[in-house]
Amino acid sequence: MALGTGGIKPCVSSFGGDQFAADATREKEIFFSVFYAAINAGSVLSTVITPIMKREFNYAFAFALPAGLLGVALLLFGT
Repeated sequence: MALGTGGIKPCVSSFGGDQFAADATREKEIFFSVFYAAINAGSVLSTVITPIMKREFNYAFAFALPAGLLGVALLLFGT
């Protein structure tokens, strides 16, 4: 999971910002605001959901689920 996150996370904001023209300041502001809001929302949700998954199932499932979803994201966005 650390390998996948470390390979994607630092590049996503750079790749996203690279999609805009140099003078598209407002669009870049909106993109980065939504991007970082989504990152923080995901962090909050994972902090709440992971302990629930651990309690209902087990640690392996609680950590395999986000790892699997990261793999799906790699396949969808990496191609």
